[in-house]
Amino acid sequence: MATGTIWTKGGNAFGFGHLVRMKYLGKALMAKGIQVDYLCEGDSSAWEYLKTQNLSVFPIRKKSEIREKLAEVTPDLLIIDKLELDSEDEDILRGSKAKKVLFDNQDYSVDLVDMKINALVDLWKPDLDQAINPLENLILNPEIYRYRKDSIGEKIQHIFLAFGATDNRNYTTKFLQLFDKLEGDFKVHVNIGPGNQNLMEKTYDSKFIFYNNPSNLFEIMKSTDLALCGGGVMMMELMYIGVLVAPVATEVHEQKNIDFFLKRKAVVNIGNIEQDSVTISSIESLLNQKIKNSEIIKNAQYLIDGKGLERIIQKIEGILK
Repeated sequence: MATGTIWTKGGNAFGFGHLVRMKYLGKALMAKGIQVDYLCEGDSSAWEYLKTQNLSVFPIRKKSEIREKLAEVTPDLLIIDKLELDSEDEDILRGSKAKKVLFDNQDYSVDLVDMKINALVDLWKPDLDQAINPLENLILNPEIYRYRKDSIGEKIQHIFLAFGATDNRNYTTKFLQLFDKLEGDFKVHVNIGPGNQNLMEKTYDSKFIFYNNPSNLFEIMKSTDLALCGGGVMMMELMYIGVLVAPVATEVHEQKNIDFFLKRKAVVNIGNIEQDSVTISSIESLLNQKIKNSEIIKNAQYLIDGKGLERIIQKIEGILK
């Protein structure tokens, strides 16, 4: 049986995006008969997250532990998914005889790896040809295909509000305050992450419905017409499903993602809440949009076909032969 190790990083201080997609990739590899374990830098929240997914995790507190663990398990395949690699990381790669696959590291030479897979960073290229779709390797939850909408409603009645696990900029609270001042026949479905659990202790108008780590998140997404969210993977999941998305960046790289989709008319530009350009009137204007036969939704679903994980597995199987 072939063995694989996924070296990644995440947690409350770093976000969970890399962990989530590597969870999906690891499980897909295991379904192909490859034994997979994880080397995880970050903090205890990351380690606990992977353990709750019934995955084999080695918590990494210092770089020397990575070298030691790779020498111990000698994997056939080493997958690296973390935002940056330093010189010590490069030395570790040189010391491993595994087939190496590197994810989304835009400034790193491929000399030390057998394959480089850009799932997102090609979106950030300012001179990217409009005819090229850089999302062919985008990893989404493999169950999401069950929730792609067959039809779009006439108007916006249900709004999805979510700004990731950490929400370091308190965007959820800021949007709650704006929606609280609005009158109308709509409901706001608020997804609460670990970073804003305090919101569950407050009392809000009945138009707000709160969810705390719901098991039916995709079902909730599908039931909504408009989403206000960050510019990460959840934005792309909503686009795939067929929800009109008005994203607001919570990190610099998210703004790059959003700019890509704005350029291709696949999301709505609602402004910048940090600069107070998101106002009650701008939200009212958004709520009054007719969404049936929306070109924006069609463009979004064209760009994101949900087959990235399948393509990546085929590529990895190719280098293991």
